[in-house]
Amino acid sequence: SGTDATLQVEKLTGTQALDAGVTLNTAIDLDTDTSDNVVNTPALTATVADLRLERGDRLALKDAGTLTAIVNVTVVIGITY
Repeated sequence: SGTDATLQVEKLTGTQALDAGVTLNTAIDLDTDTSDNVVNTPALTATVADLRLERGDRLALKDAGTLTAIVNVTVVIGITY
């Protein structure tokens, strides 16, 4: 019961390893106790410079908790330029 895991998006620059980047959003709770087809829209960081992607920057998913009971997660990221 309760929240099984969380998910965030992070920006990686240069040769940064996973989990070493800048977190771009508040954590999304991936909860197996809720109904299917839940849409989450997390708040973005207020630091505008962190939201700007430069050539060579990468986005990665940063998870925490126990993900074994989590299935069929879709992540959509909208980028404008």
